[in-house]
Amino acid sequence: MKNNFNDEYGEILLRKAAILLSEEDKKIYEKFQNDETIVNPNQEELDIKILGMIKDYEKKEKRKKNFILLKKVSLKVAVFIGVLAIGFAITFTTVEAFKVTVLNFIFEQKEKFTLISLSDNSNGDIQTKLDTKYYPHYLPEGYEIKNTFITDVRVEILYANKNNEIFSYSYFGTDAETGIDTENRTITNVGINGFEGNIFSKDGHRILVFNSDEYIFVVDGYMTQAEIIKVAESIKK
Repeated sequence: MKNNFNDEYGEILLRKAAILLSEEDKKIYEKFQNDETIVNPNQEELDIKILGMIKDYEKKEKRKKNFILLKKVSLKVAVFIGVLAIGFAITFTTVEAFKVTVLNFIFEQKEKFTLISLSDNSNGDIQTKLDTKYYPHYLPEGYEIKNTFITDVRVEILYANKNNEIFSYSYFGTDAETGIDTENRTITNVGINGFEGNIFSKDGHRILVFNSDEYIFVVDGYMTQAEIIKVAESIKK
């Protein structure tokens, strides 16, 4: 089996860090738009400048109570900040709205993210937060919630078993953007609770995507087709 718990768990944390850092995207754009100190900057100059801005932003955010949980993000996220900065160089000249791409997902930053709930929360607290959200009521044997990311308009859940095998679930509004890596994958059309969906499969890894009138739902992991459909069909409040 090709999944690796540490890598995939770390990548989930990276996605969260990218989303939070992107809240400052507009300010960074405006600063560079009016900044005449760098004309056609080379990569190194631009990286240094952006890293400085990110560090200033982090210092300010650490003072805010509602972002205290950022201190608990792993060291791997700190490394990712440098990679993210390099990506800014391309982003500045290729798109009008700031976008962050992690794990083949593209989130156009339109939402206000207000709550991060990491794995040190008790299961009771997590369940209380999920009571008003859509989430799978069926899980493959041995799986339980490892990590959650819950906002008013988005839910992401990472599930793991004792063998460190994982799968993820997420949903968000139909006006959001998401990209799925379909390269060299087989595509299977499926029906989920009366809605049309697709399964993208490659080497035992499957991504099931379907949408209702309001939301897009994604189940992603190393599961059989029957199992991933069963998880998707159990999604409800």
